[in-house]
This record gives sequence, structure tokens and C-alpha cells, in this order.
Amino acid sequence: AILTKFDSINFLLECSNSFDFIFIDPPYLSNLYDKVFSILNNNTNLLNEDGFLIIEHSIKIKLPELNFEFIKLYKYGDTNISIYKKHK
Repeated sequence: AILTKFDSINFLLECSNSFDFIFIDPPYLSNLYDKVFSILNNNTNLLNEDGFLIIEHSIKIKLPELNFEFIKLYKYGDTNISIYKKHK
């Protein structure tokens, strides 16, 4: 079956797979960041052992503590890209 439209929050909640890369880029002014971070903090198995969590966010958004190891921050004007990996 091909999914043409699927809610990403429900996908993360129902997902039993793990991934090498998870890229997060919700609309900057939405409340989706908190929902996604809560899901990821409660289910770190969504990310494979050597996988990377990549978060694009406004410089105005302060990321919460995550259950992942911070690797690097890239700055591009008003946009930040934060890279994390799973704790070993």
C-alpha cells in the first residue's frame, strides 16, 4: 500500500522501525517541536545505534534536553542545524 498522506506525529508514535537518519524540520512557529522531542526522548530506539538525528530550527528556538548525544551545530543566517547521535 502506498501512503499519500500521513500525519508524522502518528507515524512516530506507531512506528516499530528504527532509522539511520531522522530529519526534523517542522514549521518554526508550530508546537510540533515539543511533541516530536517528547516522542524521541521516550523512544530512543527510533534511531539506529550509529544513526543521526538532524534538526533544522530557527535560531530563536531553544532545543530541550534530548536523550541523544549532541555532535555539532551549523548556523546559516536565521537557521540552525543541530546534529545528534544515540548515546553509546
